[in-house]
Amino acid sequence: AAPSPLKNSITLKQEPGLFGKMRSEFSMDSVQKHLMDDVTYEMADNRCSDIVTHPVFDRFMMTIVILNCIELFISVEFDYDASNDVLHNILLVTENAFCSIFLIEICVRSCTYRNCM
Repeated sequence: AAPSPLKNSITLKQEPGLFGKMRSEFSMDSVQKHLMDDVTYEMADNRCSDIVTHPVFDRFMMTIVILNCIELFISVEFDYDASNDVLHNILLVTENAFCSIFLIEICVRSCTYRNCM
């Protein structure tokens, strides 16, 4: 008698460890392979892709991240009681500026790929 097709399709992977008896179709390699097969990112041929792929863009954004870290440090160390109105207002404006720059970065990066829109 021929074996049942259902019985042949389910095989258990005998590996040591916590997930040793997990079905092979749920293994990390299998899941990653199926995820990567369906996802293809195609670069759009637009101005956003020119901006994102330019090396100065990465350097600029890294500089912005470092400046934001410095701003957060100053905010935590010196603006805890908000007694200095000038410092508080400057930190408030810079925080909003950094948030705006990061929002623009996300929008530009998302417009770079065709499949995300």
